[in-house]
Amino acid sequence: AKDLLHLNNKQPDTPPSPVSVESLPASKFPRSVSHTQLMSQQFPPIRYVVDPFFEQGTVNMLSAPPNTWKSWLLFLAASDISQGTKFLDTFDTEKTKVMIVNEEDSARLIQDRMKLLGITEKSEDIFYRISNGSKLQKDFIEDLIIETKEKDIRVVIFDSLRSVHRSNENDSTEMQEVMDLLKTVARAGLTVIFTHHHRKK
Repeated sequence: AKDLLHLNNKQPDTPPSPVSVESLPASKFPRSVSHTQLMSQQFPPIRYVVDPFFEQGTVNMLSAPPNTWKSWLLFLAASDISQGTKFLDTFDTEKTKVMIVNEEDSARLIQDRMKLLGITEKSEDIFYRISNGSKLQKDFIEDLIIETKEKDIRVVIFDSLRSVHRSNENDSTEMQEVMDLLKTVARAGLTVIFTHHHRKK
């Protein structure tokens, strides 16, 4: 009882003095915007690299079961985007340079596929990173962005996603890290397209 009385009679600690804003370290994160600021922003019209499928500056997935011509379809898309011609003679494209990152196939196999598709004309508008052992990590993404800026490339195709990361695809936390890296590429002004195998109905 004496202990309780002692605690009840204990004087409260002196409240801490308020912290001045000037003494706080500068934030390394962007600050919030108000609703007024958001609603007053003027955004440019939506533009697509392949209309209406792949919007510029976004992350896009082409998903289908294995061996259903995903890579072939994107090779055709890469050729049409690089020339500004209609994809499948139907869908408008925005002419720009393209990079294909492929850690799944050999350079010979990719060349053979391009020949079978009739994409054989000399071009300095399509670039490849093939079987270099690259994975989606911060240093690789930084290097990729540097090269795309050097060559004025605006579209990056990862074929396939599974071949460029080591994360557990059944773990949402690990896969969010992968998606965050792809979003870093998109935030640099690039359109990201990746193929993905789905095996579940």
